[in-house]
Amino acid sequence: MIIDTDYMDKNIFTTINKMALPVLLSSLVEIIFGIADQAIIGRTSIEGYAAVGVVANLLYAITGTLGSLSIAFVILFGKALGSEDEKQKNYIFSTAFSLAIVILIVVGVITLVFGRLFLETFLGLQEDVLEYACDYLAIAGWGVGLNMLIFLFSAYFKNLKKTYISMAANIVSLGVNFIVDYTLVFGKFGFPRLGVKGAAIGTVVGLALNVVIFVIAFQRIKIVKFSFGFKGKELGQLIKLYIPILGQDFVEATLFIMLVSAMVGRLDTYSIATYNILEVIAAFVILPAHAYGGVAMALVAENLQKLSKKELIKYPGVSIVCSEILITITGLCIIFIPGMLEIITDNAKLIKQAYDVLLIAVGIQLINAVSQIFKYTLQSTEDERWVFIYSAIVIIMSSVLICVNLFAVGMGIAGVYAGVGVMYVMMAGGYVVRFLSYKSHRCDTTNNELQLR
Repeated sequence: MIIDTDYMDKNIFTTINKMALPVLLSSLVEIIFGIADQAIIGRTSIEGYAAVGVVANLLYAITGTLGSLSIAFVILFGKALGSEDEKQKNYIFSTAFSLAIVILIVVGVITLVFGRLFLETFLGLQEDVLEYACDYLAIAGWGVGLNMLIFLFSAYFKNLKKTYISMAANIVSLGVNFIVDYTLVFGKFGFPRLGVKGAAIGTVVGLALNVVIFVIAFQRIKIVKFSFGFKGKELGQLIKLYIPILGQDFVEATLFIMLVSAMVGRLDTYSIATYNILEVIAAFVILPAHAYGGVAMALVAENLQKLSKKELIKYPGVSIVCSEILITITGLCIIFIPGMLEIITDNAKLIKQAYDVLLIAVGIQLINAVSQIFKYTLQSTEDERWVFIYSAIVIIMSSVLICVNLFAVGMGIAGVYAGVGVMYVMMAGGYVVRFLSYKSHRCDTTNNELQLR
């Protein structure tokens, strides 16, 4: 048994919650507005809702993967801050933001030019959903690059210990996103009724406003100078850190989501829409694991050279306990409080299909929490390569199982979550065993001292 009362150390419990709860609150605000967006689209056509859900999930996965650049930026910029090297700070900041601007333009052009080909060929969307998906992707695709700038600015202000700026920018931009969505999707206040195009415009306007707020704050709290361009040494350092993190995120987030979306996209429209609803719910329910997992990663990394494995495991242990409690409470509320899914859509058939699979979709997040938190913990021990290889193997196996469930057994959306559940079990088990086999620096030092004696 990994978690017992010994792991609920009062000081560790207090420290973890002080760090995790603000992160969770910020993520919660973002998810609530995301659900509000889904609720607006869910009251248009079923085809439009299905299309937006598929494209939004895809863009979310790509954004998360490319956005891991901000993790490499945090590490390098933090070191430069500590060394008080003004030139190094300017070079790292300029190089990272220049790279993000290039990605913004490249991804935007690619989605505009090749979006239809990808949606039709790879995701296999049918004509009734395809047109809506193309309309949404052509506009919302620009949000990938905007999100990268937002991630970098958030990391910058985090380094300066001014996270309140990120929180304020997030709330304001999300609020504007919701207002623009409502106005343009339904054609309110004299504006034309644009449907899914209105939702895409709302997304891009909200993200652009977020960037503008960050730029204003940057000008007022300016400790570096930005000039567009790439410095060879700093670009090499960023890429060296970026590639293994990018690979891990790509396999677990982008690749897997793309594979599942490609399989689900070949089902009927209601099945696609049902999957979209359940993914919104799952993303909401699993929020605590990401918040507490990030904190566990930071604390383990900080104490890696000081504590034994038995002491280090308290951080993921407490994080799992706190996450499981919050996930259970949230899941029970969603499952048993009447009318929760009606917040997203008023389509009775869609709601019924979603409720048929809701219990398994929410329940497997309890296993996912263990997987996520120990993944973060392993990454803090510089075990990214093993995590990448192991997760790739598990994802390939799970994708095959989901394919069999959908097209050979005919299980429908329930088959997707059965396969995902197996994936979470394999990942959680593998990550836990890997961490338990880890020898901490302190353990090695203690053993060497005993041998010398």
